Amino acid sequence: MSLFTVFFAFSKSKFKQCMLNMIKNSLEATASGGKLRVTSFCKSGYVQIKIMDTGIGMSPEQLKRLGEPYYSTKGGNGTGLGMMVVYS
Repeated sequence: MSLFTVFFAFSKSKFKQCMLNMIKNSLEATASGGKLRVTSFCKSGYVQIKIMDTGIGMSPEQLKRLGEPYYSTKGGNGTGLGMMVVYS
């Protein structure tokens, strides 16, 4: 394992909200006993963060609409604003 230091600028509050929204969605999509994995790495000069879960996934149609205001796959339990914030 190699260790490295990366410096980058971002809005702390937007980054925090983005991560909270993504992790919350992952936890809600994962059945009891499922797994959530968050990894980060540096590739081609960029920091990449991956959030993976063992949820059921999304259809191609759902993925196309991801980030649209008020679009939710959670029925009456979602506002459809969390991913909109992530995409903004």
